Amino acid sequence: MEHPIQGVRVLVASHHNITQNSLDKLIDDRSPEVRAAALANPKLDSMLREQLASLENPNLSLLDLRELANSEYTAVKTKVVRHPKLMVQFWQN
Repeated sequence: MEHPIQGVRVLVASHHNITQNSLDKLIDDRSPEVRAAALANPKLDSMLREQLASLENPNLSLLDLRELANSEYTAVKTKVVRHPKLMVQFWQN
């Protein structure tokens, strides 16, 4: 979903009839509020919710990132690759 108004994306992300495709897109939204609404949506698989929520943790270790990189969920793997902590580690080596 690419609506320019964040509030609309939050409402869509929290709606009980959201399609899985739209929910998958909103999980990776640029807005933390939209991502939080998508994570809270009951249609989201609980394991996927847990893994995505852990990626929002600023204290996430590199070991945790390595474990999440082996997730069965593409959305989690995508976020691991773009995680700022991983990028810093990459450029420091």
